[in-house]
Amino acid sequence: MAAFVASSAGPGLRLAARFALRELRGGLSGFAIFIACIAIGVAAIASVGATTRAITEGLAAEGGVILGGDVSFSLAQRELTDAERAFLTAAGTLSEIAGLRAMARTADDNSAMIDIKAVDGAYPLVGEMRLEAGGTLADALAERNGRFGIAVDPLLLARLDLAAGDTVSIGRAEFRISDAIAAEPDRVAPASISAPG
Repeated sequence: MAAFVASSAGPGLRLAARFALRELRGGLSGFAIFIACIAIGVAAIASVGATTRAITEGLAAEGGVILGGDVSFSLAQRELTDAERAFLTAAGTLSEIAGLRAMARTADDNSAMIDIKAVDGAYPLVGEMRLEAGGTLADALAERNGRFGIAVDPLLLARLDLAAGDTVSIGRAEFRISDAIAAEPDRVAPASISAPG
């Protein structure tokens, strides 16, 4: 039985060797696609690693600005209780923000769906809220001539063909557009309006 295995293996190896030699006659050109695939794979792995490292380093350096603080809590349909507020205030500085969706209307009856963010005096805890005209947020939101001011996303100004000084209605209230938002520290998704809290 051993002699049968040895004799049957001989022609198989000779055939394989003959195919290998025939493939090598053309030189290493047949390996070009194989080498290109390996190069593309190595480049893809390296780029994924570099991208992951850049995202991780960016979040470590700018995480507080992106979040607007060290920690963020979200409640729906209710305010903080006194016990919750006392607990959070004991841990550090607290800034409360309220948000809602509404419809903004202009005097010539143009309208747009907007996100409103009402902020308190401590906002922002981390980073800087910059307005295009360079004033402070407190000054932009202050009440003048019976109307509170609002800081507005420039995209909303362009959509409704408005400018600083114009008036916009939200619900039954009218607000004066004080300025456009140039940079917002905790802006993850586009916000349209910052209003006094």
